[in-house]
Amino acid sequence: MDDPKPKRVLVVDDDRQFLEATRLILEKHGYEVLTACDGHEGLICAERESLDLIVLDVMMPRRSGFGVLDRIGGRGDSGPRIVVMTANDEQRHRDIAQAKGAHGFLHKPFEMRELLSTVDTLLKL
Repeated sequence: MDDPKPKRVLVVDDDRQFLEATRLILEKHGYEVLTACDGHEGLICAERESLDLIVLDVMMPRRSGFGVLDRIGGRGDSGPRIVVMTANDEQRHRDIAQAKGAHGFLHKPFEMRELLSTVDTLLKL
């Protein structure tokens, strides 16, 4: 029997060290990982690729995570699950993310095991 196709995750963040660390951890746990360094690149990737989940930073150059959510967050069950992450701890950011279609929210800094748990839960692995 063939192995199931790995779930595809896009990680969008302007911190290249975070991108690399996240990619390595998610790949170690069986995910196929794509990365983007800013919101514009992330949006292009999200529109072109078939994705199961997007991990999306809010504060980025060229297009914010909320700007990306404006374009892809309203797809409901037909689109990828979206986890928003930000260092801003104001409740309104969580509320905005949810209103724009995010399925999860992480406050930076967080432990990688928290990110992995969120991804696993949203993808039901």
